[in-house]
Amino acid sequence: MTLHFTQKYGRMVAQPWPYGTCFHRIIHRICETGTSSTIKRCQVARAKKEIRKEIKRKLTEQNDTQRLRKSRLIQKKLFQTSEFKKAKYVMFYLAREEEVGTAEMIARAQKIGKKILVPVVSMRKMRMSVSLVKNIQKDLQPGPYGILQPKAKNIRVIDPSRIDLILVPGIAFDRQGNRLGRGKGYYDKFLGSLPDDIPRFGLAYQFQVLKRLPVFSHDVAVTKVIAA
Repeated sequence: MTLHFTQKYGRMVAQPWPYGTCFHRIIHRICETGTSSTIKRCQVARAKKEIRKEIKRKLTEQNDTQRLRKSRLIQKKLFQTSEFKKAKYVMFYLAREEEVGTAEMIARAQKIGKKILVPVVSMRKMRMSVSLVKNIQKDLQPGPYGILQPKAKNIRVIDPSRIDLILVPGIAFDRQGNRLGRGKGYYDKFLGSLPDDIPRFGLAYQFQVLKRLPVFSHDVAVTKVIAA
């Protein structure tokens, strides 16, 4: 399944929602006694938390064979899009075990001449930059949150404006292109800083595509979701 969207992207900077245990009682009190806008924000945050929990459960229930089969179907659909065919610089995410796999996509994309870009996360600065990767087998190591990213000596920073296509991970997407991430705000902040005309595709398993997601004004949508 492929979903297309034409909406504009928000420009506000995403801020992580304080779910830490030290804030639990304070947040609960604010949610129960705050203004209508605060209560609404709390309701959205709670709904997001429940969706993340349910989708993460479904992600872990899939076996490796199912993930590989679906990831290859998504790869086939991706490579058939005009945006991918025209793109020179493609930004891939480096998938967690349970996510739509990108390792085979990256290898094949390199073989057909695409320039591979990947995220570089700085926890200290709470931001994400982009690096060119030449050797996907040798240039990477586990980074923040256990996700692969280039070793310090192999980081080759690229101006994000040179990106022709961005592939975006997510816990869930909806039919309007809204995206639910893991709650840290890295992708919302990064995508919100880019020109609107850079295509951004969400890659997802079918059960990750919902009818409607709860969103904040700073959440940034994708232009297309490719699912299987």
